[in-house]
Amino acid sequence: MCKKSLICFSGFVILMAIFFVAACTLNREGGPARPRLVLLIAIDAFRFDYLTRFANNFCDRGFKRILRRGANFTDAHINHFRTATAPGHSTMLTGASGKVSGIVDNEWYDRELATKVNCVEDRAANLLVARETKSSAGRSPKNLLVTTVGDELKLATNSKAKVIGVSYKDRAAILPGGKMADAAYWYDTATGNFISSTCYMSESPDWVRSFNEAKIPDSYFGKQWRKLLAEEAYELSREDDFPHELDYKGLGVVFPHTMNGGSDNFSMDFYQAFDHTPFADLHLAQFCKAVVENENLGADDVPDLLTVSFSATDRIGHQYGPYSKEQHDQILRLDRIVADLLDYLDSRIGLDNMIVLMTADHGSAPIPEYIAQFGVDAGRIDTSEVPEGEDSVVIPQTVDAALDRALGRADWIEAFVKPNLYLNYSEIDARRLSRRKVEEIGAQALKQLHGIAEVLTRTQLLTGDFLENEITLRMSNQFFPKRSGDLVIVNQPYYLTSAYKHSINKGSDHETCYDYDTHIPFILLGKAFKAGAYHFPVTLNDMAPTLANVLGLAYPSGNQGRVLHECLN
Repeated sequence: MCKKSLICFSGFVILMAIFFVAACTLNREGGPARPRLVLLIAIDAFRFDYLTRFANNFCDRGFKRILRRGANFTDAHINHFRTATAPGHSTMLTGASGKVSGIVDNEWYDRELATKVNCVEDRAANLLVARETKSSAGRSPKNLLVTTVGDELKLATNSKAKVIGVSYKDRAAILPGGKMADAAYWYDTATGNFISSTCYMSESPDWVRSFNEAKIPDSYFGKQWRKLLAEEAYELSREDDFPHELDYKGLGVVFPHTMNGGSDNFSMDFYQAFDHTPFADLHLAQFCKAVVENENLGADDVPDLLTVSFSATDRIGHQYGPYSKEQHDQILRLDRIVADLLDYLDSRIGLDNMIVLMTADHGSAPIPEYIAQFGVDAGRIDTSEVPEGEDSVVIPQTVDAALDRALGRADWIEAFVKPNLYLNYSEIDARRLSRRKVEEIGAQALKQLHGIAEVLTRTQLLTGDFLENEITLRMSNQFFPKRSGDLVIVNQPYYLTSAYKHSINKGSDHETCYDYDTHIPFILLGKAFKAGAYHFPVTLNDMAPTLANVLGLAYPSGNQGRVLHECLN
């Protein structure tokens, strides 16, 4: 063989070897080798700017590790207007907003049942507390009308993949996993235990019972939440004692915060107070490790999915606001909790064998009285105490009074579950009035209220008869006719409907489509993704199809997002 032919042949052999190695890294669908575990880290009410404001105090193995090794989308936003826990968590792994998924809010009014319903309420299921089955209404994903990535993973593997969701909130544990999840667990504020529903199993596993018997929350009774670091580390946060923070269940409004629920013994008040501290997230992370160990997640080549939603950032933001020292300390502590969880998973499964997704369901508004100090137009629509079970007094009264003046006295309002106002159809039909006309009168009255930016009627949303802009398009993207109201309301920037926990001018909320409520982290970590910062706009809806694409799955049935090819290896 001549020298030239030998060189050509050698080159051919090398090329074939490269193709062979590459082929060994592909799965049957032709994509990158599948991970053994997909971990979704959802952080309730985690604003994007928490990653930048507090970065100097992060440890190296928590958020910094995720940012360093992941594809970080810096301009990610919620694409629906009502920024709440259920709509956000339902979008993460469905790619669908409320107009498709049916999850328009945490709660809505059910006209057939004539009552307000929880987004994951299921009267055909029962709660599982330890080995006991409670007859009270259970929880399930039945109100979610589309599939998730987890559902598509179960279908593609003939249910060999395991899908489990955990959180302190029921909706945050249930909705990301989907219809076919093996289990969902959440925190019970009556007992301090993790509980589930007969939707998933007939009785709680022995390992869950053993974990609960350790009574981890009880070990914090009477102890104090103190700052993690020295005082100078918190110089970017406002003063500790601010008059519009909420003293919830005896926690107080300044450091240190004593955890006893304002009582001398273990009670629901204590377990609810514990829920509003960083140690709730630590408790959840400990439970996550128990899930991985006892369910053998990531133990074989069939990918499993674990969704983890940390809730304390949301609770603490409601109490103290996003610029408080409490929220600053919470984020620093959560950084260490995430670091420890990743270390554990790295030692057990290997981060190289995983995909890690990190995002949030929404952001958080400043306490309006705080931002108003700087000349910003900010406030609350209801400035007096709102009764338990109600979301507003001013909004339904405004509509009722306007309709009384225009059409005569009657019970015009059936319910108000923010941001949806439901008209009394029986009264309207009995008077042979046009529903459209009644809607328009109510909408015009609400638009005169200072603090309200936009009101769209049911008729407008059904027909598309509205001026399209960023606000109205997001409103339309969350309108589901059977569950949404006759008037849908958006507040002005920095205006809240009312105070937190039915207090008077205390605390903060998240309920709008402005950047402080919509700008969220969106980070994808794993061999399939090119690490780096990506500065173009994306939406939370894009996470589901991108993950499905990498896993070689069909996209969820209601997907509205796009695959982020720009970050794929």
